[in-house]
Amino acid sequence: MSSDSPRMGRGLGALFGNAAASAAPPAQTTDTDTTASLADSVAPSHTLMVAIDAIEPNPRQPRQQLPAASLDSLARSLREHGVIQPLIVVLRPGAGNEQGPRYQLIAGHRRWEAAKLAGIKTVPVVVKHATPQQMLEMALVENIQREDLNPIEMARAYQMLVEEYNLTQEEVARRVGYERATVTNTLKLLTLDEEVQKVLMQGLDGFTAGHAKALVGLEPEQQIKLMQQIIAQNMSVRAAEEAAKSLKEATIRLASDRRGGRYGSMEVQRLEEAFTRAIAFKVSIKRNAQGRGAVTIHFNSEDELNQLYEMLVAHTSGEEEF
Repeated sequence: MSSDSPRMGRGLGALFGNAAASAAPPAQTTDTDTTASLADSVAPSHTLMVAIDAIEPNPRQPRQQLPAASLDSLARSLREHGVIQPLIVVLRPGAGNEQGPRYQLIAGHRRWEAAKLAGIKTVPVVVKHATPQQMLEMALVENIQREDLNPIEMARAYQMLVEEYNLTQEEVARRVGYERATVTNTLKLLTLDEEVQKVLMQGLDGFTAGHAKALVGLEPEQQIKLMQQIIAQNMSVRAAEEAAKSLKEATIRLASDRRGGRYGSMEVQRLEEAFTRAIAFKVSIKRNAQGRGAVTIHFNSEDELNQLYEMLVAHTSGEEEF
């Protein structure tokens, strides 16, 4: 997300509850319960030590990319200091075996992967009680607060909340602590060409979410070409916006010319034919998307010009023929 995005107004502690509390988990809530806040819905619980092999990844984890260099660095730190911050998990009902219960990650995917890489056998976890929707929301909130998600991962997580859990963009914004406009603009990134999305996911300094947002609305070929230009010329976001604006305006002018030409829309052709029948001279019409344009009457000789003058000027004004 861009650096000027509003920061979260609540912490994970408020969402997850007090990890030191010992209250028993409440009854399972339904997946359709989208109105309760996470703080009210997620049960507080103890911190436990759990075998790392008993934990499974969350298939709805918003973060899809884990840079190898970053993972190696964290693994080295974990070998030295251990896993200090607990992972957030849910108990998988009916998934236990002779070794004990099974868990699924809610938050802490990067720490879990790094711990496995470091050869750590047991990790601290906080067991929560959450619906699939609440799991997605908590994973999303944690990643947002850590700024771990790239813009496309963020947009896909928002889209999942909107499409699979029937949340409005306003409700998504309220749950993750951003303005609605931020959520809307992020979702627009999913309309970009696939190649542009792939480059954006790489996290290049020269092609950020701000640059990518400028490309929304352009044709796919234009998006790719301008993206390459932005990177090659190290354009600022403002310069990218101006370049995209010029391309959009040129596209509108071209489309307007095509619509207003002799072989334009059927509506224009019918109007031209009606004018031609009415005055017995060939008429062509051009107009743009805003409705402005021109009507052209064609003549082939001086005599035809005189006929037009008599028909349109002298006849109506009482002037003598010139």
